This record gives sequence, C-alpha cells and structure tokens, in this order.
Amino acid sequence: MQDIHTKNSYGLPNTGFIRERKLVSLLPFSRGTLLSMTAAGDFPPKYQLSKGVMAWSCLEVIEWLDSKTKAASEVTNEPIKR
Repeated sequence: MQDIHTKNSYGLPNTGFIRERKLVSLLPFSRGTLLSMTAAGDFPPKYQLSKGVMAWSCLEVIEWLDSKTKAASEVTNEPIKR
C-alpha cells in the first residue's frame, strides 16, 4: 500500500498543502512569477488556512505540473524527463 504522503517526481507531497517558500524552491520560476500567475488564474489558487497562513493544494499543483509536462511533451513529440 502506497503512503499518501509519499513525494512524487516533483518533490511534492501527494496530499495536503504547501507554503509559498517551499513551493518556490520546487518550481522553475520566481516568487514574483508564482504570485503573478496565481493572480492571473494561470496557476492554481492559494488558500487561506488561517489568519496570515496561505498555501497551495499539493494535488492541484501536481495536476498543473502534469498538464504542463504533457503539453510540452506533445509540442516536442518527446517525453519530458523529470
């Protein structure tokens, strides 16, 4: 049986939430780009978990990354190595 908290090839847990600092360390773009993309709706939304605590859903981020990886693979016609 697979542990639901096991990290995937992106280095993200499969469930739960991830805070901004950790998420930025795993993405190929800057904090500013993350915030701009989130505000524009081009990246999954962030959630307010409590007063002053914002985070992204790990599952939503994984799905977004998978969709971008698939799209890039279709353009190049080659699998993307992670």
